[in-house]
Amino acid sequence: MDLIETTLKEYVEKTQCTLIFSTHSPAQALRLADEVLYLEKGRLVEQGPAQGLFHSPEDERTKAFLRHWSLNS
Repeated sequence: MDLIETTLKEYVEKTQCTLIFSTHSPAQALRLADEVLYLEKGRLVEQGPAQGLFHSPEDERTKAFLRHWSLNS
């Protein structure tokens, strides 16, 4: 985890705020997010808990996108 991710995690834990962020990296989303929305061409494809969405996606478009990534968490 890099400095920005560590800072974000510490801030959220300290303030108990909700953080909304955008990333193109499923690995980063898996490290930081509780809930994930997968968008394709600006439209919601799939939404759910990070662990579930990344390890057991339901939508074929999500599955196709994730085939290009190695997620070890």
